[in-house]
Amino acid sequence: IDVIVTEGYLGKLFSKPPSELEQEMSFRELANLHLNWLSAAAPLLPSKGKIVICTTAYRIGQKLNHFPHFEELALKAGYKILANFSYSRPDQIVARDIRILEKI
Repeated sequence: IDVIVTEGYLGKLFSKPPSELEQEMSFRELANLHLNWLSAAAPLLPSKGKIVICTTAYRIGQKLNHFPHFEELALKAGYKILANFSYSRPDQIVARDIRILEKI
């Protein structure tokens, strides 16, 4: 296996923009999930193996609130971030940050 590509779980569905507390709780839940699965995937990849993952961002008005401290989480699991791209539609609450990680 050289590359893992996944959207994964983006968190609870919201029919209206989540409050700051709801966002914080969701990011906390997702941080634990991502740390666990990224750590478990590391032994499957060779050095410099890649993971392409979508992480959650929330659209609040015109602003995107991105997953906080994801870079530190990735480093803890054994990866560095090579690139980030955001994807969303104007009518969408949950956006995606597409991240390319490399095993270190």
